Parts: sequence; C-alpha cells; structure tokens
Amino acid sequence: VLTPAELAKLRAAVMPNIAKLSWANTTVANTVGAYPTTPAFAELFSHAGLLKRIREELRIRDLAYLSAVLIFKVPGEGRRPWHQDWFAYGHEAFTDRPPQLGIMWYLTPTSPEHGCLRVVPGSHRPGHMINVRKLSDPAQDLPGEVDVTTQPGDALILDARLLHAAHANTTQA
Repeated sequence: VLTPAELAKLRAAVMPNIAKLSWANTTVANTVGAYPTTPAFAELFSHAGLLKRIREELRIRDLAYLSAVLIFKVPGEGRRPWHQDWFAYGHEAFTDRPPQLGIMWYLTPTSPEHGCLRVVPGSHRPGHMINVRKLSDPAQDLPGEVDVTTQPGDALILDARLLHAAHANTTQA
C-alpha cells in the first residue's frame, strides 16, 4: 500500500495526462502509453514493500521490468471482457511459478459500480484454464468469479495467467 505522500506523487505524475484526453473518444478500453522512465513509475517498480511481498510470499527473486501502462475506466464505459495477460502456452504456462506478474496500483477506489476488476480464482492453475474464445459472451458472469474492490494506494499483484475482466462503470464520475 502506498503512503499518502507516495499516492499524491503518483497522482501528480499521472492525472495531467488523463486530463488531456477527450472523453468523447474513450468509450472502449482505455490505455494510455508507457511510463517506463518517469521517476514516479520507477519508484513504484522498486517499492520496498511491494518487492518484499513478492520475494517473501511468492518466493520470486529474479524480477525484471517489462512495461507500464495506465488503465482507467471512464463513466459509462461497459464491461471489459474476460482475458489472460499471458498468451504463450508452452510448458511454463503450466507450472506453479508465474511466468509473468502484473502489478496494478490504484489511484482511486473501485467497486462494482465503478468498474472494478473481476477474477476467477484458480483459473491460472493447470486443469482450470477456461478457454475464453469459447464463451458465448466474453463479458458474461462466470461461476466462482470474485470482485476485487480497492482503495487509493492499494497494489494488486496478478499472475498473468489469471482470468480477469472488469465490470462496467455505471457511475457518472
């Protein structure tokens, strides 16, 4: 979790870029560029608390930075479909060790009404993978799905193989 000062620094780095966007043209999944060289993002990737949890709880020591993007949900934006962020299904996709982690830092609170993340626990494990291409509706409710609500400054560590989606943002804010 970010301290209030760390959260304020991250918001100051990110919010001007969001403010420049035309909301009229952002009714689908919204991703804004990569931020690999900004000091605020560099500090997130080397955040001591985050690295400690990854190393101690997940027992992963060899971390490498791949990319950074800003993802947001605008008011009225629909559901985002189920997907996995890992598309290379060789032998590494079926091990206990995650081939890739995603780290999501939240700047605002999320709830189902604000378009929070939805996950299917265990869907990254061998024998539990759901073929999203066979779903009749890629945004449909799935058995066992869980809403992931957050508060500003929270970090979510995600195995890239985990099946996840997002609710619609049904709010006006």
